[in-house]
Amino acid sequence: MRDAITRVDDWADASALSEGARPTTSGSTTSRDVARPEISRPATARNRPQSRGDSGNDAGLGRPERLVLTALARYPDGKSRKQLGPLTGYRSDAGHFGNILAGLRTRGLIAGDSSRLNATDEGLVALGEFEPLPEPGPALIEWWLAKLGGAEAKLLRALVEVYPREMSRAELGEATGYRADAGHFGNLISALRGLSLVEGSSSRLRASEELFG
Repeated sequence: MRDAITRVDDWADASALSEGARPTTSGSTTSRDVARPEISRPATARNRPQSRGDSGNDAGLGRPERLVLTALARYPDGKSRKQLGPLTGYRSDAGHFGNILAGLRTRGLIAGDSSRLNATDEGLVALGEFEPLPEPGPALIEWWLAKLGGAEAKLLRALVEVYPREMSRAELGEATGYRADAGHFGNLISALRGLSLVEGSSSRLRASEELFG
């Protein structure tokens, strides 16, 4: 009988120990319930906040706006509206060109008036990467000759070859094979002047000093 009572007591003790080892489901905290420290994840393309400078495309720039901002970025001192037109391939007096400038000005991407326009810091951020002008000298001259092509390049090359000497319209026409009194010849000179590549009077012309530094 005493052995039986002992076995019952041993069974009760074992049961109590077993009950104490079980995880409870109400109120008690177990090792599974311990709050885990939050792990800071590195920013990814999905969760990194976008900034205005991440890409020029974030600003929603179209091709005309990018042409204007690129031209102004290349000339930190600014350009007039009349000069900016030829640099972007637009007629400076065209209403469409005026609308482009007005839109950029409203968005704070350019500043100034028709006599002097500049890209703002916000405009440069919106533009992002762009191709800067080469340094003045042979590299810049070749850059412009390649960009112009055709008749304009032919006239500019003739003026560069005699720089710093001036040429009369008649001399320039003879050197390039164009009639100096033709309207087309005058238009070519106007285009070069608008790009700040030619300077001088209406009768005496020379390559712009900006090309040589």
